Amino acid sequence: MKTLILCLVICVLSACSSTTPNSQISSNVQSDNRYIIAERMFEKGQLAAALQQWQILQLGYPDNDEIAHKIALLRQSIAKQKSDLIDQLSQLANHQNSQARQIKLKILALDPNDADIKAQLSSLVWQQELDNAKKKTSAIAQVYRQKKQKARKNEKLQNILENASIMQQNQDFDALLSQIEKLKNLSPTHPKIASYSFAAHLGLAENYLQSSQYLDAIQAFNLAIAFAEDEAEKTRIETKIQNIKNEQANHYYLAALRVFKQDIEQAIEYLRQSLKFDQDNPKTVQQLKIALKIQENLSRINEG
Repeated sequence: MKTLILCLVICVLSACSSTTPNSQISSNVQSDNRYIIAERMFEKGQLAAALQQWQILQLGYPDNDEIAHKIALLRQSIAKQKSDLIDQLSQLANHQNSQARQIKLKILALDPNDADIKAQLSSLVWQQELDNAKKKTSAIAQVYRQKKQKARKNEKLQNILENASIMQQNQDFDALLSQIEKLKNLSPTHPKIASYSFAAHLGLAENYLQSSQYLDAIQAFNLAIAFAEDEAEKTRIETKIQNIKNEQANHYYLAALRVFKQDIEQAIEYLRQSLKFDQDNPKTVQQLKIALKIQENLSRINEG
């Protein structure tokens, strides 16, 4: 007697433990968009398309009893309707008339893999109808592929954005520019392109400035201006660029004057460097002309 009671308890516990996961799985399935699509297909009488959708869904929920049950019922319904249509077709005297064609198309819509019906509808007269029947059953697969591609793109986009954020925080601006290029290729109009580009070029400009690479800094600052969204920020950077140009142009001009009488070659080099920062400065242009003329005269004296 005790043994019998123990067995009953075990059976009840087993039933409880097996019921909960199935209900959870069922809840998950019913919230899946593919479940809703399959139900709508079935309600519209698109049985083959509904069956295909349930079979796709079963790949994601292989242990779900509800899906298996719906697939079994659909197959029975398709088989029954197909059998009824074949009976109707067999009662027709002419299997090539319009009525026979409509029955064959209905059979093909139920069973797209029916080779015999395909052969009968493969003539030139019925080719368009055959294509339409194929489209009905392939449409759901196409939708599924498109959704899968979109999901993959969104996942890749999210990874790029996360990496870009990390690169910006770590002030790894060269790596940030690399992520921006990936973002442009994947989503050319993404709103984060401008802000990330501004941060990358501005950060590189400051790094160049700290290492006294003034021309590179100016170039990077100009690129940052192109992506700046705030007018005040643009004005601030433009002022900074002008200050760098003035300081460096004056620095090299004064350096040229200091060595002008002792080393004309070095003076010319300094003046040319000055003009890289202020190419239209008349004082520097005139001084360079004088230096070049002196260099020319010295060369003639040395040759003579």
